[in-house]
Amino acid sequence: MTDTLKTLGLIVILAAGVYIMLGFTDVVPEKAKQNSLLIHAPAKVAPGMSLHTVRRTSSAWLVDSNGEVHHKWNIKKYVPTESKYTLRKSPLQHIEAGPDGRLLAVVKDSAIVQLDSNSELIAVTEGHFHHDIDVLHDGTIVTLERQAQEVSYQNTTGVLLNDHIVFINPDGSRKAEYPLFKLFETNFSQELIEKAFVFSATAKPEDIKNDTPADVLHTNAVEILRSDLPGIAPAGSALVSFRHIDLIAIIDLEAQIVLWQYGPGELSSQHAPTVLENDHILIFDNGRKNKSSRVIELNPDTKEIVWQFDVNDYDEPEFYSPSRGSAQRLANGNTLIAMGEKGIAIEVTPNKEIVWKYKPQVRIKRPNGEIRTVRSMSLYRIFKIEDATTLLTLTGNSKA
Repeated sequence: MTDTLKTLGLIVILAAGVYIMLGFTDVVPEKAKQNSLLIHAPAKVAPGMSLHTVRRTSSAWLVDSNGEVHHKWNIKKYVPTESKYTLRKSPLQHIEAGPDGRLLAVVKDSAIVQLDSNSELIAVTEGHFHHDIDVLHDGTIVTLERQAQEVSYQNTTGVLLNDHIVFINPDGSRKAEYPLFKLFETNFSQELIEKAFVFSATAKPEDIKNDTPADVLHTNAVEILRSDLPGIAPAGSALVSFRHIDLIAIIDLEAQIVLWQYGPGELSSQHAPTVLENDHILIFDNGRKNKSSRVIELNPDTKEIVWQFDVNDYDEPEFYSPSRGSAQRLANGNTLIAMGEKGIAIEVTPNKEIVWKYKPQVRIKRPNGEIRTVRSMSLYRIFKIEDATTLLTLTGNSKA
């Protein structure tokens, strides 16, 4: 057993002890659809099951279109026991299904963990990883890692959080990494960078973290282009999103050049951009500036918005998530949307009819033995898998 796995084993034991002391236990909801499913038009919903995290309990659920939980992964045993992580502030961020059926999870600022269907560990990579994972066809993992680094800006130097795109092999070993700050330094004002340098000069190393003045980029998404984006970028380029500067961009990683960018004045604290089969880009635009979110489909060539879902199309007075959120275009043309802070997922048709609305329920066992059903506080992201067979059957005896 490697030193890394031994360390993680200790973390598992400690984490289990903390949860026992707290007295809270995650219980798979019985008849979840009675409370979780708000709208369901079976004939119009895309086939498949939806995968999402339950951040209150650091677990992952696979649910069908009826809102019933088919499978659950226990990830909390791989969560460090620092006091800043509580039931109301889980470090569990994005999860993704690997091509061979393994589940990959970002444990914020701690590790990328790879699990089989029994929640047993396949591999772990330690690091200050955050937000997102993309998994390539050969199992290579692409993620984001932040590092406090000294950088130069104009005629000054100082320390700030520099995000890196990191490539990880299926066995958990690191493959390559690409820093991002220098590529986008012209997108920052001198005042913003000076504030970062001044903050970092007096801060303790452990206090130089996300959502502080040192976090100038706040990169929250990365996706590798599977094919050429005609006239814009070749396959293998990286689509990235920077929340704090309202920017999405496409980078040639090897040449270290920015090929395309969009956002300032149009987007506000956006999340989860993804390239569609028609070469357009789907974006969850959080809309912090005007406190109203939207999902847009953008033609990257003309920078024209060709489809949009917003509060005017929603069945409630407010469509707004100040942080988190995602959008996925499904095979039948529908769009699956996660309203992060609201803890609600909806599936809408191309003509914006809501055919599925889901708000997961979490059953918590209190220290006195009482079992209480509560709403999941937030829904980091959600995505649908047409065939989840490998995700449900990969075990220690079958993993590569």
